[in-house]
Amino acid sequence: MLLEQVYIAAGRIDAQVHFPSDKFAIPAGKHILERAGGVITDFQGRPWTRESLTVIASNGEKLLHEGIVEILSPFTPLKTPVY
Repeated sequence: MLLEQVYIAAGRIDAQVHFPSDKFAIPAGKHILERAGGVITDFQGRPWTRESLTVIASNGEKLLHEGIVEILSPFTPLKTPVY
C-alpha cells in the first residue's frame, strides 16, 4: 500500500484502489502523496481516515479521481472482511 502511494507521488502510476483499508500503512503514504499534490479518499469520495474501509489514491487529477469514485461508490462494503 505504501509503495503504491509513493509510486503515485513519483508519477509512476496514476491511481490505486485498495480494499480493505490498511489503517497502519496508509498514513505515511498519505502524507507523501498529499505533499506531492495527490488525493486519497474512500470509495465515496470522502477524505480517508483510519476508520475508512476503502481507499482510492490518485495523482490529484480531478477527472481521474472523480471517475474512479463514480465507478466504485456503489460498491462500498458494509464492514471489513475477516481473513
